[in-house]
Amino acid sequence: MLKSLRHALRILRKAPGFTLVSVCSLAIGIGATSAMFSFADALLMRPLPVLEPGQIAAVTTSTNDVFSNTTVSYPDYRDFRDGNRSFDGLIAASIASFGLKPNPSVLPKITYGMYVSGNFFRVLGAQPGPGRGFLESEDQAVGRDAVLVLGHDYWKGQFGGSPSVIGATIWINGVPCTIVGVAPEEFTGLDQFFKPSLFVPLAMAPRLNGTNDLEKRDVRWLSVHPGSLCRN
Repeated sequence: MLKSLRHALRILRKAPGFTLVSVCSLAIGIGATSAMFSFADALLMRPLPVLEPGQIAAVTTSTNDVFSNTTVSYPDYRDFRDGNRSFDGLIAASIASFGLKPNPSVLPKITYGMYVSGNFFRVLGAQPGPGRGFLESEDQAVGRDAVLVLGHDYWKGQFGGSPSVIGATIWINGVPCTIVGVAPEEFTGLDQFFKPSLFVPLAMAPRLNGTNDLEKRDVRWLSVHPGSLCRN
């Protein structure tokens, strides 16, 4: 083996161009492999930062449209939630864009967040702090409870990580909303790569969007997931 290695080194010294191409090819191959492994590790191997990531699943409905089979309408979600006896809760969420501003006299800045069901933080075992998560009553009456939970990174970047923001008012799509809590630092919801700037109760969607899709069974816009299995 040592003899073969010496022979290979002599050949490489005699052909520096070939040696350079070989080394570069190996470097590119190793780098690409490492990058793909890192991506697969983050996407497939690392658990979501929730209480029981192994229990996270998806609930879907079947339609003729393959692109809407992964989402559920609010009336379907409500039926699933109210009829659930197997899990400790069903959550619903939808990514949306919002226009945020600290007071009504300035132009809003567009950011992305999530509409979520009132049990979202409880079922995922994520305890906001400072402040609190949503009360389930804050997701029952359409447009009544204008509250929100800030994403941790957004809180740090826009409010300097100050706990005094709890109870403060910001304007979302022109509607004054009260900040009731801040999501945990590592919490990303149901996606490893998307960190929402804020979370808003589903019941606020009609008031913020100007259209009420909560009673439309043919409008599928929610991602629905069960919590952990009931232990009783």
